[in-house]
Amino acid sequence: MKAICDTLLPIYLPQPTTKDWEITEEAFRSVWNFPNACGAIDGKRVKIRCPRFSGSTHSTFEIRQSGSHSDGGVYSISKLGFAMENGSIPLPRQNLVDTHKLPHVILADDAFSFKINIIKLFHGKFL
Repeated sequence: MKAICDTLLPIYLPQPTTKDWEITEEAFRSVWNFPNACGAIDGKRVKIRCPRFSGSTHSTFEIRQSGSHSDGGVYSISKLGFAMENGSIPLPRQNLVDTHKLPHVILADDAFSFKINIIKLFHGKFL
């Protein structure tokens, strides 16, 4: 099984490139008017939202862990969490939004901690 995964994973689920993240950011900006957002995380399945008809150029990362761990806890010990923390995920460079230079981010729910590239959205009850 490991040999099959090692062979097929890079072909069918390649790590997104900076260009892939830029394409996803364009979709978040044009569809939801949310600049600098490159993806969304919710639950134990980490989803990278891809534009329609993008084919296999975008990925969904799945993180499996027992039910006793919180979503944020599972993410923090995952390969994706470590890669985001150490900067090895090739997100685009900071971008000007209005007059502020801001990093590209992944949108998350309350289970996740704020990080330089993780931002939590407001609940409707607070608006």
